Amino acid sequence: MTDTTCENCNCPVKNGLITFICAALALVLFLINTGLVLDAQATQKEFAQRQVVLQDGMQVDQLNRQLIQALGTAQVQGKDKKIEALLNQHGITITTEKAQ
Repeated sequence: MTDTTCENCNCPVKNGLITFICAALALVLFLINTGLVLDAQATQKEFAQRQVVLQDGMQVDQLNRQLIQALGTAQVQGKDKKIEALLNQHGITITTEKAQ
């Protein structure tokens, strides 16, 4: 007659259960790791897209400043009321310093 109790470490049932639990734990950890990697990649992609938007915005801002400066110079030199009205419409006022 064979002994079916699990009193020693060499029991096939006990070793099989431990192996199964370790394999299941490894699978769960793998799935969690995969999820974290995918989330990190998505965050990096979003960060890169925002970086591009900021860089584009800085270039447009520089162009806007140059355009406003050119319009202001044209308005001062030519006393053009249409340019002055356009600038005023957007909250830009041109002031000149009087010569002393």
